[in-house]
This record gives sequence, C-alpha cells and structure tokens, in this order.
Amino acid sequence: MLFAAKQRLFPILVLFVAPVGANADFRAALGPEFGFFLENTDGASSQALFTGGTISIISVEDDAFFGFFCGFSFIVPVKLTTNTEKIDLGFYDFVLQSELIIGPCFKFGITDELRLNLGAGLHALYLTASAKQNHEFYGEYKEQHQLFNLGAAAAVELNFDFSSPLYLAFGTAFTYDFCNYSYASAPSYNSGGWTQGYGLLGVKAYICVGWRFEDFGDD
Repeated sequence: MLFAAKQRLFPILVLFVAPVGANADFRAALGPEFGFFLENTDGASSQALFTGGTISIISVEDDAFFGFFCGFSFIVPVKLTTNTEKIDLGFYDFVLQSELIIGPCFKFGITDELRLNLGAGLHALYLTASAKQNHEFYGEYKEQHQLFNLGAAAAVELNFDFSSPLYLAFGTAFTYDFCNYSYASAPSYNSGGWTQGYGLLGVKAYICVGWRFEDFGDD
C-alpha cells in the first residue's frame, strides 16, 4: 500500500516541477551515488552504508536565481550494523530503498561554465525487504518488511557545462527523517505502526552526467 502510494506521488511531483521552468534552463542528470545513514529509535541505534543511482532534476528561469529541484534515487545497503551487532545482509533475498527529495533551489553563477545550486525541501524514503524463513508448521515462507519515512533535506550541487548540452553534476545531500511507519508480514503475523522517538540522519554524494534543455517549452 505504501509503495503504491509513492508510485502515484512521484509522477505528480515531477509534473509540478517541470512546468515551473517551462521557458527556462531545465536540467536532468543521471549517475551513481554513495552514502550512509545513522538511525536512532528509543535508545537503539544502527548505521548503514549504501550505494545506488540517482536522478537530479533542476529547473531555474534564465534570468532568475530561484527555481525548483527534484532528486530521485534507488539505493541498496552494502553494510549494516547496530549498537550490538553486525547484520548479515545475506539473510535477505531482496533489499531495495528509494528516496525522493523535492523543494525550491537557488542558482549562483560562478563562471560561464560553473554554477552552484542550493536547495532544501521534503525528503521521503521507502524501503522494502524480504527474507526466506523456515517454520516447523508453515515450512519455508517469505517474511516481508516495509518502511516509509518522511523528513527534511538540503542539497548542494555544482554544475560544470563542459560541452553543450552536456554537463557534469557533483552533489551532496543531507537528510533527516523524523517520521517512520514500519510494517512486517509473514504467514503467522502482520504488524505495523508508527515508531516512537525516531530519527534517521543521512549523507550522500553523487556524480552525474546531465543534459540541458535550454529555453524548455519555447516554440
């Protein structure tokens, strides 16, 4: 249910961002990213390293310094530890996390080829994971885990226009989630609810190759 809601939400947000830069410099970039999360829930803590891919979209009017940005990522954890143990990720058959960052941004020209974009806004995160288990009554079955987070984000991105319409994007994003809903299901149980005392701090860096759509929407 949470995943279906996010699938509907993301296209709506992208459609909202794109028309804002309808006669402007509209940029879209794709590339790898890496980073880490620090999670706290009522005294328990965990840390995760992750890698994946990201899409960065920025729309700013040519003669303005204010616009909108949107970032969407698919990431996979590569290392997970808690304050008491190291988690074996091989236990899971499937782990995938997606993130959405959207909000206003400010453009600062440095040279004709370099510009700096600063943004802040909403952060949403969705994770799904599954693992095979064995039970004396149910036999082999699949255990499903899902979580959905909401929080805030800030991003810094440097664009280098090395060959029109291509450009390089070097970025860093900082996120902090304070709302978490977790859900787990198996043949013998279904449970879910909001987590008390939740906090998730994230830092990631990315390098992308992008395409500039100048005067987007002009005849």
